[in-house]
Amino acid sequence: MHEIEAAELGDISGKRVLHLQCHIGRNTLCLVRRGAIATGLDFSNAALDVARRLSRETGLKADLVEVSAQAEGDGSTIKASPGYAIDNRGRIRRCEVTR
Repeated sequence: MHEIEAAELGDISGKRVLHLQCHIGRNTLCLVRRGAIATGLDFSNAALDVARRLSRETGLKADLVEVSAQAEGDGSTIKASPGYAIDNRGRIRRCEVTR
């Protein structure tokens, strides 16, 4: 995680953080190292396998979840299960879990 990102986040100790498109989990695990309770989402099971290995090797625990992403309706909402969506204005919304 870059210094500017860490400064913008501030103190995240004990806070629940959702990291979309976590890939191999490096930043997700950095969030855990800084005290967050982190969940990383990604659509690549291969990348998540690496993230899980890094989690085991470092002893940093994060929920690492494979999700699917699809456009709904007129394409203005992208849904990423489990339970969150990003609308066309960049807002994160809660939605039904579709695992």
